[in-house]
Order: sequence, then structure tokens, then C-alpha cells
Amino acid sequence: MVLGSGLGSFEQVYQVHEPDALLGPTYMNHAHNDWLELAQTGGIPALMLLVVGMVWAARRIGRYAWSKEFSGDFQRLGQAGACFLILAGMGSIGDYPLRTPSLASLTVIALVWISAMVQSRAGPRLV
Repeated sequence: MVLGSGLGSFEQVYQVHEPDALLGPTYMNHAHNDWLELAQTGGIPALMLLVVGMVWAARRIGRYAWSKEFSGDFQRLGQAGACFLILAGMGSIGDYPLRTPSLASLTVIALVWISAMVQSRAGPRLV
């Protein structure tokens, strides 16, 4: 589907298309691949937002995290945050780690580290 089945609808769509051989007392509430589930439920609009966000984040992280002109604690924290996000994204191929509260919390911390790195390099801001 071009527009997807709707965010959060994986369980219902899977039940419609579930093979008879898998029928039993348990059920699938999520795909074990976050990327494919996003494509199925969110469709092209969700994938476009994902790509735009990832390109923006990669450019910002690449500019500050591995730049030779900057160094210091904020840069190292930003590098650690970027590495965590990459690993979490790779882990999302075969499971859904970011749906667990502990790893979701660590992801927020990684994003704060990246944000602190970018803000420390952006200079003073006028409000």
C-alpha cells in the first residue's frame, strides 16, 4: 500500500493475512523488524520522513562528531551517542529493541548527547 495500513495497525493486518499453520494461542503484536513494520504501517509518507530525518541527522552528526576542528568532552559524548544510534538501528533489523523502556531511555540519552554536542558548537543563540 502506498499510504500504509496505518500506524499501530500491524496486529490487525497480520491477523487477516496470518497463515493457518501459525494459528495458536499466541499472536504477533509487532513485526520483528522495525524498518519493515514502519514501511507496512506508515507507507511511503513515513519512509520519506524517516529518510529526511536520517539524512539531516547524519549530516549534523558527521559535521560535528568527527570534525578535526572540534574536540572535547561534548564531541566524545556526541560520538558515543551516534554509535549507540547506529547500533540500535542495526538491532532493529532483527528485533524491536527501541520498544523496550530501558533501550528507549538510552536512546533519549544518546540524542541528548548529540544535541549537546551540536549546541556546544553552534555558538551563542539569540532568543
